[in-house]
Amino acid sequence: MTVKISTLNIVNVVAYTQLNTQLNLEHVVEKLKGKAYFPRGKFPGAVIRLKGWSPATLIFKTGMLITTGGRSVKQAKQAVRNTVKALKTVNRNLEIESLKIANIVATGRLNQPLSLETVYRFLPRAIYEPEQFPGIIFTVKKVRALLFNTGGFVLTGLKTEEEAEQCAAELVETINQALNRSR
Repeated sequence: MTVKISTLNIVNVVAYTQLNTQLNLEHVVEKLKGKAYFPRGKFPGAVIRLKGWSPATLIFKTGMLITTGGRSVKQAKQAVRNTVKALKTVNRNLEIESLKIANIVATGRLNQPLSLETVYRFLPRAIYEPEQFPGIIFTVKKVRALLFNTGGFVLTGLKTEEEAEQCAAELVETINQALNRSR
């Protein structure tokens, strides 16, 4: 039976944003009470979580923002815009200098469970040490892939949503080639 993709979902989008100015984090947290806070420990920044948006944004005094938790590139970029809008209540001269998608994580499921031992024997440059980690780890076009015996998989290091689809398709092709060689 040929392995196919049953589901593929984007589960996290991380965006890096550089602002045109440095930030006074104490002032930001004071002005944005209930939306911004300092996490416990020695973390060098603050966190902003706006109502109605699941992504959280880490803010640093250098003007660097790291937005994480978006379920799409569109949602991550909107979270950045909303965060900058909130920060403009503290400093209205604030502008975005650059915004880049740093990482996308996708999860998916294949249409059947897999024998990882069989697949592993025919995958080039794969790592499978079941006593340390219950899945196969390998790379598909600079993207890290984790493959589990349930047929579940994780892709990390993606830069676009289209790349998620391309890598998932290549993952399935590689698995099918490995299974065909094992017969």
